[in-house]
Amino acid sequence: MAPDPARVDRRRANRQRNGGLGTGRVCMYCGSIDWSHLVPEGIDPEAAGNACRTCHLLLDAAQRDAGVEFRPVPATVPERIVAADRALAAALEFVACGLRKRADALERFLAGLDAAGIAWRDLPGTRP
Repeated sequence: MAPDPARVDRRRANRQRNGGLGTGRVCMYCGSIDWSHLVPEGIDPEAAGNACRTCHLLLDAAQRDAGVEFRPVPATVPERIVAADRALAAALEFVACGLRKRADALERFLAGLDAAGIAWRDLPGTRP
């Protein structure tokens, strides 16, 4: 199946507007570099965010589990708002899960420093 020229042009325009694919962009979930959409592009082409390919797939799965339908694109504005809200809610839950994991990992790391008797709290940059 041939790509839709209008979609290709829209993606190119989005990449140009956003500074190019991968240019200084870091995945907001895991830290690797790539670009993705927080809301399916057909629902809201402006709601893009930084996500690597792996996190993009996980986010897509979370959105599908939340009832977000990627195709067909909702025909009315209220239906698009419902779909966008569900997609964003799933994205925010995905972000929250990642933040909890990162906080837990940092807490374990700090506990290890404490257990080793390392006085990290006195190092520059540890106090506001």
